[in-house]
Amino acid sequence: GTIPHDWYGSVVVLGIVGVMAGLFFFGSYARGGTLAMVTTVTVLLPVFAAVIDLAIAGNWPTMRHVIAWALAATAVFLVMDI
Repeated sequence: GTIPHDWYGSVVVLGIVGVMAGLFFFGSYARGGTLAMVTTVTVLLPVFAAVIDLAIAGNWPTMRHVIAWALAATAVFLVMDI
């Protein structure tokens, strides 16, 4: 489908936020951030989004969310310096 005309501003803002997030991600790694720290913050963003969704809208996580969290935990485990 197409995007409704009144959503164009939101799409542009989300695009800018996405670009800025990428710049900050690579910038933090280039300035000495450890791989474990940068990866942990990145893979936990969907978890934080689900918690905010639960707090604001009352939407409980679905099975897809739970599976994504398990994959995020696995990713964090794989990059830790153990």
